[in-house]
Amino acid sequence: MNDQFLYHLREEPDPLFADQLMQRFQFETTRSIFSMRWARKRALAAGVLGVLLLMLGALFTFSPSARALLQTTTEEIAGRFFTVMDIYPYKNQEVTVIIEPKILTVDQALAQSNYSIHLPTYLPAGYWLREDKVMAYPPLSDELGPTFHFTWQGDRESIGMKVCVHCSWKHGEIIAPGMVEEIELENGRHAILLRGGWYENERRWKSDIALTLEWMQDNQIYSLTAPGNFPVEELMAMASSIQSD
Repeated sequence: MNDQFLYHLREEPDPLFADQLMQRFQFETTRSIFSMRWARKRALAAGVLGVLLLMLGALFTFSPSARALLQTTTEEIAGRFFTVMDIYPYKNQEVTVIIEPKILTVDQALAQSNYSIHLPTYLPAGYWLREDKVMAYPPLSDELGPTFHFTWQGDRESIGMKVCVHCSWKHGEIIAPGMVEEIELENGRHAILLRGGWYENERRWKSDIALTLEWMQDNQIYSLTAPGNFPVEELMAMASSIQSD
């Protein structure tokens, strides 16, 4: 049977309907193509992100310096900024420059310095001043003065005092968490108490190896250091007994 007459009887659709149908078809086709492209881009981005996350994970797993950077914070204590991290921050290849001091007597040091350096008038029982051995270090720059190290000897241990002339606080010193605090001396000065230090042999911070008390006085930095088991009150009493100009 010849059905060609059916095509002759077919009416043309409404022009507006045909135009809307064509626009819808084109929109659906474009959206489908865009969706496929976007899906491919998302898959590629997800793959790249996954690789980056794996690389970062490996970096922080095997690189001590990267872990240190991730675990580093900054704290301000008594107007001084410290860098705080809980892993050993130094590398094996770092070289320390050793500066040989000049050995003076106490009288020579106080006379040579031309600065008002004062010594404690209070000493813990059993300690005496080493008057024959004061280590004098030259200035590290034109703006700074010399640094003097005094020693009080005990039966088995010693107490050291460092006086840095015309110095300012060193910001960014690396410490372990919870090892520094601000205290007030009897004379009203504010000081920093530091417990311990970095121990290279074990590559960690040891809180029991030393006590350090630091404060600013007469444009000079005073630093008293004693063994880790030394009474904090005794160290504070020594610091409070140092007169000011």
